[in-house]
Amino acid sequence: MIGKKYIYKIYSSSGTYITTWRDVSPPMPSFKINSGVSELVIKLARKFYDFGEGNDVAIGNELKLFVSDKEAPAGVQIYSGELTKYHLITGEKDEVEVTFLGYVFELARRIVVDGSGNTTLNYSTEDPSHVIKDVIDKVGSKVTYSTTSIEDTGLSVTYSVVQNTALEVLQRMVELAPANWYWYLNVDNVLHFHNFDASSIRKFYIGKHINKLEVTKTGEDVVNQYFFLGGGSPQLYKKYVRADSITQYGTKDIREQDERITLAATALEKATSYLDNYDHPQMCVSCTVIDSNIDHLNGVDIEQLRPGDAIQILHPGVKTTTTRWDVGIWDIDVWDFNIKTALGQTMRLEDIHYFGTGATLKLGVLIPTVEKAIVKNTILLENFRVKDSPVAPT
Repeated sequence: MIGKKYIYKIYSSSGTYITTWRDVSPPMPSFKINSGVSELVIKLARKFYDFGEGNDVAIGNELKLFVSDKEAPAGVQIYSGELTKYHLITGEKDEVEVTFLGYVFELARRIVVDGSGNTTLNYSTEDPSHVIKDVIDKVGSKVTYSTTSIEDTGLSVTYSVVQNTALEVLQRMVELAPANWYWYLNVDNVLHFHNFDASSIRKFYIGKHINKLEVTKTGEDVVNQYFFLGGGSPQLYKKYVRADSITQYGTKDIREQDERITLAATALEKATSYLDNYDHPQMCVSCTVIDSNIDHLNGVDIEQLRPGDAIQILHPGVKTTTTRWDVGIWDIDVWDFNIKTALGQTMRLEDIHYFGTGATLKLGVLIPTVEKAIVKNTILLENFRVKDSPVAPT
């Protein structure tokens, strides 16, 4: 590929360098907000009877993928994942398909256990960021954090972790944090947890950086009346209402339950965060940008993009207006007007899909959750099953 060289370094599960792959197809990973890098399937041109099984092709090996280009001639890391599956194909030619999963999947497979073996952990008046750090410390995976990668929200929540995975706890802490907070697992396996920052904006121009743009506005996910059933005795049961949203869009209800939440203050923080995100229609933008190694004048250094980046799309033929969307009132700000006013507005980068010569970006003002329906429904089902369970297994 013009100006780009991919370097596939393979390590054992213990971190020992094994080899660098060169018989590899170009990578096409994705990188998502409230998640991390995607599954990556790589094809190796190897013989059916001699493909490196037990050596560089072994379950549990780690891939660290780097790209060398004009912006980073020494190479910059763009992926890290664990080898979880390989598939052999023989016919006109032999081929091996190797599957890697980003280490977010490890968080989904680790139950939070303290040093005494307890799977019930009680957090009282803690900032969600402190809970996240403690959980990462306890599961002891490849996932780490730095002194600056996890920020404090300024809130205090009370929450009980009962037989939860690390990913479930992380998801809950994002839900309890104020609106516009998000997380992602970076390509170096450092966990990031931040409030959206609209002060540092990347500006992309249609016809220059962008060669394809799609804009959608939807009210399908509007919620303006939130019922919450918690725990305690008497059992916490609250309703939260956004009257202005009901007037404009009609009543849209949702119910959630979690007996591990027993304080009204924590329930209020959870409801406020949810309704701040969902009491209005959402704008979603998809655009395709060209890599700077393909077009030196108009391209984008796609390896520097990260989920949560502030993006502004501009068009020389369309007059744009500004909005106070991050602190604004949705009934009066420009998001409620013509869809073309998406141009010029600051949006969050939610999903990056790389295809070598460029990337497809999904932007929005609503941060999606990780496998939202599956994770949330699973947690709701488990809340009552674990209510009276022992604090530790035997």
